[in-house]
This record gives sequence, structure tokens and C-alpha cells, in this order.
Amino acid sequence: MQAWKGENMEYFGIISFVMVILLLSFPDRIKKLEAKVNNLEKQRKGEAAMSKLIRELVGRSCKITSESGLSLAGKAQFECYVLDYDDEWLKIRLRDRKGSEAVKMLRVEDISDIELL
Repeated sequence: MQAWKGENMEYFGIISFVMVILLLSFPDRIKKLEAKVNNLEKQRKGEAAMSKLIRELVGRSCKITSESGLSLAGKAQFECYVLDYDDEWLKIRLRDRKGSEAVKMLRVEDISDIELL
């Protein structure tokens, strides 16, 4: 009877080890799925097209309106110079209330309107 209990414990240990290994791989799978879902949402919203248009703004001055109430330079609409961008962020240079230049990062999704100057 003792030998039978020992074999069961051995199988239980092996099964537990396999389950732990499987559970450890889930965070990687979840991250991959989240990235795919984010890409699909961006395509559906048209953010990919917006990023393509913003690429043409690099090195130019423009007036940006932020829909999220983001208050850069104390206003929802501000003039700036576009330094760089990626799919999610826009790097801009603008003058703040005191007249000094500041470099800021702005999320592309927060932009509601862009006007070239």
C-alpha cells in the first residue's frame, strides 16, 4: 500500500510541474493578443491614417487642437513646431505662457484638429 501512495505522489508532482510551466507561458500569450487587439483597434479608428498624415508635418509649424482638454501652453488650441512622431506620440516645440520654449509630448489620439501655418 505504501508503494502505491508513493507512485501517486510522483504523478501528482509531475502533473503539478507541467501545469506550472503551462501557466508561466500565459502572460506572453496575453501580451501578444493585447498587441494584436490594439493594432486592430487602431486600424478601425483610422489612427494609422492619422499617423501617416502627421509624418508629413515633421519639420513644419502648425496649429493643433486637442480634444481631450489637454492644456498645453494653457490652451486647448496652440501653435507649435513638430519635431518628431511615432504611431502614438507627437513631439512638439511650443512657447508657453511665459514666452519660453518647451518641448512636449502629445498623444496622437488626443488631437482633434491640425492646421498648417
